[in-house]
Amino acid sequence: MIRIILTSALFAIISGKTYACETSELISRMSADPNVPPVILTRPVMQHSWDAPGGIFKIHYDTEGPNTVYNVDEDINPPDGIPDYVNRTSDYLNYAHSVYISQLGFDPPPPDDDIDNDGLYDIYLTEVVALTTRENLSNHYPGREAYTSYIQLRYDLRTPHYPDDPLPFLKVCAAHEYFHAVEFAYRAYSSGPTTWWFEACAGWAEEIVFDDINDVYYKLDYYLPNLHKSLYQSQGFFIYGTWLYAQFLSDRFGNQVIRKCWEKFASFDFAPDAIDLTLDTYGADFNDEYSKHILWNYFTGDNYQPGFYEEAADFNETIYEARIHSGYPVNWVSDPIPQENVSGVYIIFQNTSLTNGSLVIEYLNSTDDKHSVAIAQIKPDVGVLYDIYLVQNFIVNTYIVEDFDGCEKVVMMPIWLYEGVPVAGITSYSYSAYIDSSVVGTVESVPRVPLNFAIKDVYPNPFNGAANISFSSPFEGYCRFVVYGITGNRIFEKKEPVSVGYNRIQWSPSEDVASGLHFFEIVLSNQRLNGKFVYLK
Repeated sequence: MIRIILTSALFAIISGKTYACETSELISRMSADPNVPPVILTRPVMQHSWDAPGGIFKIHYDTEGPNTVYNVDEDINPPDGIPDYVNRTSDYLNYAHSVYISQLGFDPPPPDDDIDNDGLYDIYLTEVVALTTRENLSNHYPGREAYTSYIQLRYDLRTPHYPDDPLPFLKVCAAHEYFHAVEFAYRAYSSGPTTWWFEACAGWAEEIVFDDINDVYYKLDYYLPNLHKSLYQSQGFFIYGTWLYAQFLSDRFGNQVIRKCWEKFASFDFAPDAIDLTLDTYGADFNDEYSKHILWNYFTGDNYQPGFYEEAADFNETIYEARIHSGYPVNWVSDPIPQENVSGVYIIFQNTSLTNGSLVIEYLNSTDDKHSVAIAQIKPDVGVLYDIYLVQNFIVNTYIVEDFDGCEKVVMMPIWLYEGVPVAGITSYSYSAYIDSSVVGTVESVPRVPLNFAIKDVYPNPFNGAANISFSSPFEGYCRFVVYGITGNRIFEKKEPVSVGYNRIQWSPSEDVASGLHFFEIVLSNQRLNGKFVYLK
């Protein structure tokens, strides 16, 4: 029976030397064209099948030949005629299941009743390091594209990190891959660049289940030094390090936030939209929290400071500093490193014995891209003081750090925010800095080029949960936001505060609003903006 879908690119990973989850490659290939698999294989055929205790898993394994399980004759704990390596596989999977399903409230993978109708989830101990394969669309969860799946784990998971004992890596692989199976209960792929979210959450999950192993720390080597790359577009080993983003969300809002994101993601094709809608229920949004994530990431490894990630002092990697300035003034610098959408850059202003007064930073974004800037002051015996500012485009934004001579350093972090849709390419900005002993204050913005009153984005569009309307304004006040039906009937109206710069209004239709094309207008003083969106129930 035909079940696995693989590509020749995935073969290189399976037969090669890497020790990483291979599921992301499979998801990526399916996302590219899930209906036209270039290579088709069958499920592995193993010598033995064992219904593991707990009534959840069936483990398939070999006791002879090239896939013979590790220490095949070791049958001590317990002495039940089953190799201990297989018993431990069962133990780790059962524990992961209890955490995901019983503690965190995720839905379990749908049963593959069309295969063997025994209600057990199949695990194969093969030559593959770690792979969860989606199979068939299931009707087990109506209204959701849930898929059945099965897992392959390597028959011997000793690695360069664990050369003498396969059990630590078996723990994290079992937890990681079973979370992929749980993810497939919500969706198994998307047409958008979403592979990173599958790996981010699976890495987070293994750390939740086996917090003492910390194998995920090794994956930060590819993530933290490359935060100028796009969170959602980057590929390769970078995506395994994005577990730190999921960890950030759970640190901020509790572990349940990841489950709520997946419940939203079941109905959305692009993970940032689902995350944004989830965060809205907490009174937050994607861009604000991503800006905080970039700031938190600075205080990892050698840069550790308390108050951010609890275990960050133990990380074996930290961020890449794109520029380090110790002489002032700093004449205008443009684009110190290419920066992609949903990413951050770290620019350091060091205090020296010659600095005396306030540090004045000027920042100019002359593009239509959405930027924020995080500024952190690191002070001896005090810790970290920080603020995050939404950049006003086409003006010079001035940030003043009072008492710079009391700082060890100041870190400026330009962040290119999510634009509501995937955006390729790189952004652009310029900055300068100087010392001014006469300046008093903390932060101010000095407008030099006025903004226009204009719609910037309507996303997602079409939408089925909430629509976000982003617009710029050169002045502040209160606007009137009105939504009209196709016949011109007014179906919604409210007043919203407007600030100078970029603003966002979110509209969630009530249950009695019909699907279809709708129009909106934003009225501020004698200014009026119009737009349209499509609501799909």
